Amino acid sequence: MARRPTLEALLKFLTADMQSAFLAAIQGVVDQVILNEVVEAVIAGDADRAFELLGFNPGALRPITAAIERMYERAGEWATEGYPRLPGYPFFRFNVRDPRAENWMRDKSSELISRITEDVRTNVRNTLTDGITRGVNPRNTALNIVGRVDRTTGARVGGAIGLTPHQENWTRSFRMALEGNSPSYFDRALRDKRFDGIVQRAIDSGKPLDAATIEKLVVRYRSNALRLRGETIARTESIASQAAAELESARQVLATGAVQQKDIERVWDSAGDRRVRPEHRAMDGQTVGLDEPFKTPDGTLLMHPGDTSLGATAADVVACRCVARTKINWLGV
Repeated sequence: MARRPTLEALLKFLTADMQSAFLAAIQGVVDQVILNEVVEAVIAGDADRAFELLGFNPGALRPITAAIERMYERAGEWATEGYPRLPGYPFFRFNVRDPRAENWMRDKSSELISRITEDVRTNVRNTLTDGITRGVNPRNTALNIVGRVDRTTGARVGGAIGLTPHQENWTRSFRMALEGNSPSYFDRALRDKRFDGIVQRAIDSGKPLDAATIEKLVVRYRSNALRLRGETIARTESIASQAAAELESARQVLATGAVQQKDIERVWDSAGDRRVRPEHRAMDGQTVGLDEPFKTPDGTLLMHPGDTSLGATAADVVACRCVARTKINWLGV
């Protein structure tokens, strides 16, 4: 029998799977774009048409929803792998097809896809508006939206698709720093540091960087921002999926009659370092019943880390590294 992985190993596996799925979905969208059609939409100043031409829909984002389903099912299996075999009860297996489990996966997928889609719609509109305001060639504006073809790989890279609106705003500020020979360039954590020498020489000489070099650095910046977005989504959703699946597995074992609800409790466990939100650090060790929510110091309720079903916002869940550990008194004593 294979050794059951640690929770940390499980989360690392789930995170890697989700990050790969996100990046693959975005790549699949931009690689299928017909650039000339997007250019025409830019010339017409039609952001809605430019968005439609991307084909950005749930079908195109299936790699992401499929990853959510895989994460949830694997996390549920992991939870039940830790359950003992009880006399008089069959071997317990996690049922990912339980209506409650299917509802969770459907709602989580819909929530994530809606959020990513709205970000893309916003970035298309903002990038088009910025291009018009700055008098950018329509083709270059379209390329800023969908990315430029990498001559080595043949894939489109460095577009606004997949980024958050905040990240795209960072990109515009980054471009301005480059165009203005501003030392603030070196404050940008997502820059490609291999070009620091070129930028420093331009600043020292007072000679502006050429347009091609600026574009190359902006593409690298956006690519790094996209990887960061994928990593953030992956960490957030893997924590949420694991915690939700572990909660569901406890509910399923309760339904068998093998344990009673009073014998199940859940404990909030923060990551225990300085990166933890102060609110979550204060919750460390908080213990609740099976269907009782955790409560932050400001009164926000969460059924588990990463949960938004009770009104928690992105500020409460994005990149959260806390876990909810389930404790079951199998003997009922």
